[in-house]
Amino acid sequence: PGASAEPIMIVSDLDGTMVGDDAATAAFTAAWTEEGAFPPGSALVYSTGRSLESFAALIAEKKGVMAVPDALICAVGTKVYKRVDDSNVAKDKTESLVAATLKKLLFKDAKEKEKADAAIERELRLWIEDIDWTARLDADWDADVIRAAAAAAIKIAGDENAHLRPEEEFTEHKITLGVRDEHVESVMFEIERFCEAFSEGSSETPHGSEMSVGGSNAVGATIANETKRLTKKKKKVIPKLVASGTGGWQYLDVVSRRAGKLESLEYVRNAFNVPTSRTVACGDSGNDILMLGGKNKAVVVGNAQPALLRWAEETLLTETDQNRLFLASEKEALGVLEGLRKFGLMAEK
Repeated sequence: PGASAEPIMIVSDLDGTMVGDDAATAAFTAAWTEEGAFPPGSALVYSTGRSLESFAALIAEKKGVMAVPDALICAVGTKVYKRVDDSNVAKDKTESLVAATLKKLLFKDAKEKEKADAAIERELRLWIEDIDWTARLDADWDADVIRAAAAAAIKIAGDENAHLRPEEEFTEHKITLGVRDEHVESVMFEIERFCEAFSEGSSETPHGSEMSVGGSNAVGATIANETKRLTKKKKKVIPKLVASGTGGWQYLDVVSRRAGKLESLEYVRNAFNVPTSRTVACGDSGNDILMLGGKNKAVVVGNAQPALLRWAEETLLTETDQNRLFLASEKEALGVLEGLRKFGLMAEK
């Protein structure tokens, strides 16, 4: 593109897409930072299931390899962060504690720990949460109800088939479960059914309080009692459920219906005033499907997980714009570059 071309925005997943093969990541970074390769005002955004703290540890570890983004979408679209000047941001004590914990986990040598801690702290200070985005996620969301729904679904599936992930992976608008492949659909169904019963009920007789639930009568009674207790809040709860992963277990993210990778992409795209036709989403797993299925352009990298590949192949059969979705042959960040060239969004040498 020439100097007068409109800016582009790249919204890329991290693990398995931008990150995984350091050589591929470095190749993308070299292309992204090359003068004249992209129009002025172009923006790079990472959209990841990671928390801010986990991202800070990653970019500190990959310093010199990984490009610094202009904005950051974390926790499956439940957090949006703006990059700011280090001198203008006060250090958060909670972030400091988390960074120290990460340091202990990631590094063995005491001097390495000290250096890593400083690098993570510096990175954390460079990001500030977009409170306007966070506030809008409260609609039709109640964390207590979601946790109760997840607990009920886990009880029905059995602890050997489903469990809650660690608390540090949660946000106020997201919880995550680990679920065996064969139980994902049933756990999703039970969570949605619990929320529907809560939303449709009254404090007197919640809908579904006498319903027959999979498992023992005791389980059904527990769910009914919990639904009755929570329904006193009289608030509609409509979550969005996103499954991803391979290897016998999947991540099941339960997020606010207003959250998600596509919604957050649109929010950031509008903030940067980049046209939809100049925005490219890139991903490798099932939790990228929503942002890859938007009106923006999309790149599915060559190492994509089976569920995403199936979706891409089926979507290409019905896609009216054959220049919107591209299935790359190259893996990870090299696949991102392949897609950008295919779309004509980066200058050729």
